Amino acid sequence: LHELASCLPPGTIQFGKKVTKIVWNHSQTSSCAPVIVHCEEGSPIEADHVIITVSLGVLKAATANKCCNPLSSFPSDLSWNIHKEKQVCRSVHDLATRSPTEIQTSKLFEPSLPAWKLGAISRLGFGLVDKLFLEVVPGCVEQLHSHLQLIYKRDMSKRAGNIPWWMRKTFSLCPIYKESNVLLAWFAGEEALEMEGLSDEEIIAGVENTLARFVFPQDRVCKDRQEEGLIQPNKAETSDSEESLEGRGVCKNLDTDVSMQKRFGKIFSGVLRSSWGRDPLFYGSYSYVAVGSSGQDFEALAEPLPKCDESGGSTLQLLFAGEGTHRHFYSTTHGAYLTGVREANRLLHHYGLSTLETI
Repeated sequence: LHELASCLPPGTIQFGKKVTKIVWNHSQTSSCAPVIVHCEEGSPIEADHVIITVSLGVLKAATANKCCNPLSSFPSDLSWNIHKEKQVCRSVHDLATRSPTEIQTSKLFEPSLPAWKLGAISRLGFGLVDKLFLEVVPGCVEQLHSHLQLIYKRDMSKRAGNIPWWMRKTFSLCPIYKESNVLLAWFAGEEALEMEGLSDEEIIAGVENTLARFVFPQDRVCKDRQEEGLIQPNKAETSDSEESLEGRGVCKNLDTDVSMQKRFGKIFSGVLRSSWGRDPLFYGSYSYVAVGSSGQDFEALAEPLPKCDESGGSTLQLLFAGEGTHRHFYSTTHGAYLTGVREANRLLHHYGLSTLETI
């Protein structure tokens, strides 16, 4: 970043300035600029144009009390408290009604965005996906160095044991590269939001309790653990009533009442996870086409403000970029990049300058 900024005048890029309010299309006589950006520490920044690249999750939080009804057939807007057969989850705020977390709303824009823009923000979905990295103690369980596929029975509630609910949709644990001691697991939705709020100890306990309910082939457990007498397998084959772990060899039914610590010793020594849902600068991971939305909503979100036919003053005061504003490449990094080039070219064209070419 410093290399890219080296060709710019000193102070052009400023860090640690959290924006609290964007005043646009105003009539304040104290400022000649059409846009005033207010920052958390109190210093305003006047501008002719502002390119807004915050996530769709932040836009949803900033307009939560202003959003239009996403589907006219629904009795409420962004809530899970609707007919069960018509539940639509569109953001971390929707998940928060089921998994309590601190989600703060704010009035970011003054005046409020127009109804057609608010409708696009409301209808589009903004999902939550997190990664969980677990460091395995070297020489622990050999099978943890392979790609584990976890398969649960449908009636899990009867035999879940100590498996926490936030683990029951995690279908795999895999090393980040061959024979790595670091495992990766993916979480999504309300399970991800719950996982973000847990301590490292609670996460390790949850994963170990989950693995304890699965069976490991005897010939894939480290020999030193076997010699220590930590493993007491039953001779019966795995039955249909137990969870299973796919892998090479024959899986034997181990005593699932024995913890992973007692069976194998200490398993995990460290935890690292993302927390996109609880981060107030993101409130989620990336956008998607929710039920009731369409590609037109991405285009509406990308539309600059004010429109030529809506303002007698300056145009292109607010420009919008980010993956959630690309109709075809939403939810991707290259989509976010392309939208940045798009808005830069929009301003260059506005001033009659040569536009940029995309790679």
